[in-house]
Amino acid sequence: MGEVWVARDRVLNREVALKLLRDDLGGRTPSASRFVEEARITGKLQHPGIPPVHDLGTLRDGRPFMAMKLIKGRTLADLLTHARPGLPDLLHTFEDVCQAVAYAHDRRVIHRDLKPGNVMVGAFNEVQVMDWGLAKVLGEAPPQPDSHPPGGPPAAPVSVIESDRDPSSHTRAGSLLGTPAYMPPEQAKGDIDRTDARSDVFALGAMLCELLTGRPPYWAETGAEVLALAITAQLGPAFERLDAAAVDPELVALAKRCLQANPDARPADAKQVAAAVAAYRAGVEGRLRLAERERAAAEARAAEEVNTRREAEARLEEQRKRRRVQQALAAAAMVMLAGVAGGAWWADRQATERELVRRETQAEVDRLEARREAESRQKQVEDESRAARTAQAVEFLLAEVNAALAADDADKAAVPFGLIEKRLADGGVESLAVPVTRARADLAMLRALDQADDQMWAAEDFKVRSRRSTAARAAAFRGYGIDLERTPLDAATRIINESAIRDRLLLALDLWLLNGTDSERPPELRRLLQSVDPDPYRNRFRAAVARSDLTWTTYLMESEEALRQPARFAAVIGQAYHFDARARERILRPSLEANPNNSALIFTMIMIYEGQRQFRLDTATQQLRWAQAAVSVRPMSKHAWRCLGRAQWDVGKVDEATRCFRKAVRLDPQDYNSWTQLSGVLLRKHDPDAALETADRAVELNPDYSHGHTSRGSVLDRMGRYRDAIDAYTRAIELEARDRSEYSRPYNERGQTRMRLGDLEGAISDFKDARRINPDDSASGTNLANALRLRRSPVEPELAPPPRPLTP
Repeated sequence: MGEVWVARDRVLNREVALKLLRDDLGGRTPSASRFVEEARITGKLQHPGIPPVHDLGTLRDGRPFMAMKLIKGRTLADLLTHARPGLPDLLHTFEDVCQAVAYAHDRRVIHRDLKPGNVMVGAFNEVQVMDWGLAKVLGEAPPQPDSHPPGGPPAAPVSVIESDRDPSSHTRAGSLLGTPAYMPPEQAKGDIDRTDARSDVFALGAMLCELLTGRPPYWAETGAEVLALAITAQLGPAFERLDAAAVDPELVALAKRCLQANPDARPADAKQVAAAVAAYRAGVEGRLRLAERERAAAEARAAEEVNTRREAEARLEEQRKRRRVQQALAAAAMVMLAGVAGGAWWADRQATERELVRRETQAEVDRLEARREAESRQKQVEDESRAARTAQAVEFLLAEVNAALAADDADKAAVPFGLIEKRLADGGVESLAVPVTRARADLAMLRALDQADDQMWAAEDFKVRSRRSTAARAAAFRGYGIDLERTPLDAATRIINESAIRDRLLLALDLWLLNGTDSERPPELRRLLQSVDPDPYRNRFRAAVARSDLTWTTYLMESEEALRQPARFAAVIGQAYHFDARARERILRPSLEANPNNSALIFTMIMIYEGQRQFRLDTATQQLRWAQAAVSVRPMSKHAWRCLGRAQWDVGKVDEATRCFRKAVRLDPQDYNSWTQLSGVLLRKHDPDAALETADRAVELNPDYSHGHTSRGSVLDRMGRYRDAIDAYTRAIELEARDRSEYSRPYNERGQTRMRLGDLEGAISDFKDARRINPDDSASGTNLANALRLRRSPVEPELAPPPRPLTP
């Protein structure tokens, strides 16, 4: 809201920074009031890390200005982009930022826009926290107990800054102030009553995340997407990047504590963050000093060993010289001393010398053996210490994995589990083999259940989708160690109850019971559900579903107890497609209010809106909103992006729909469903060549996918290749007949193509089949009426003009 100039203070003959309000924000506006408030608040924050304010005044045109210390340097954002310092220097800068913000928090002032762009690093590495234009003075602090020692002097009073702003100009609830990429959810939502020092702590955590990983917590292609991520606190990708960063776990843990969505889970203020960073840096410096001392000691030991070895060699050489002299003397004596006495003396002397050499050699061997034993003990201590650190790290990562698994997020769990797999190669974590094995099985099972759900969310006939999904769930449970026909009931119950993904397992079993046919639902399925989840209401509902008792199921859905079900079972009720959409939505909404990030509930709500028989703008708008929520909760889910693409398409936003389907294809290039829907939207954009290329790709990935052939027929028809289009439609119809499912669309579109070729009787036959399959299909009804009217015309059908426009 302002601009900054370099100016000269003519009184003191110095350069200062002169900050002015922009021309269009001058006068008596909220921005002008906020500008003055910034100057007064900053002027009262007298800390080396906060630039001092020298003057505040008004220009002749009425614009306010403030003169401040001129900082010659670069912003931290600029340094990170163009001249990134090493991590130790960055942490030193970050600690200085925390100390400055801690000083402000101590005086009941919060910044509300902390980010690298608002931190200046001077030419002499002085750190300044800039731009206090969004600062807010908090209310009275809660009274603190007197903590000074008995009989000692009381603690020094802390000065409290009061706001000079008119209360009527305070920020209104719902206003968005700050930078979304660094913003806590309460600030992104405009919840000013919950914005306090812990909101700045979140922003500090966001800065630390960028220092460690190169990016802030929220990262997307557009500002609107970043804001959506901030509002819903989608921190999974940020935590994944932190876990993968090659930094000490203490820094990762601190960043995660600051980045908690719940303010109560964060450190209370910047002072605690600064203390944690200072403690970490002191620990690092201590470890460096210890390592230096150990290195010096090792060098000294090595030098001592070299000297000892040299001294031993010198002593041995001296002894050899003495022995040679003694031997020469002994030889002379032997010449003079003859006889047996001389020979005996010489033998005794030789034996004595040999014993002396043996003892000295043994002493040297003993010294070397002692050194090897000391080195072995040192290595053992180091190995045990390394194993302990590895075990501690694996325990921490396991907690992260299990939390993500419990939250039903396989992508989030996969990152820390990948780090666990790398740590296992180092050994020393045999005691954690059981929980690691269980987490590996849970992660694999969650992936398998996600794939089973993908089968259910595909754009095909419900019976086909249900059959494939049920088969996939059965296979997943067998791979998990639960074969309903063979695994004992108590063993299967124990496996589910001890699992970190218990709720997801129950959801899968309930959907199996809901969507499976009688032949696909073994009697052990209900017994297992009753054993694991003995709730009376849910088991009455399951019994009614198993015997297809729609009357009793309806009664249970309309009861008040249906509104008190856990999220997993609310999703099951919401997918009971036999019942009215409004009744299912009534049960889903309270559960979604309590669990706004539950993807199963969100996708179920989308399914309800997509299943509406008649298009209504308000329904399509609701569908779009829930699809946007799905992408926010599961940004790496191809199904979420497909849902958003269909919703954008339904409200006429074709370009946005294209972008969504392309995103789904990038997430899974083998997903023929996404390729098919991308083909349809490209055709809607009047790009038949690109549409044909994507339709061909879908058919290549799955030649038995009937919808892919139908979409390909639509493209070929648009290109005027009518014979090829009819072949594509015919293939789709054959595949649907093989799968015991029929759609009206390929019949209706083949009928239109036949009319263009003059085959009126064939077209009428196709339109009748379309009406037989779906009597509510108004398009095929209109086309049939047009074809019958043409048949009654005296004009020969092949000579009649093309009956355009045909109803799509």
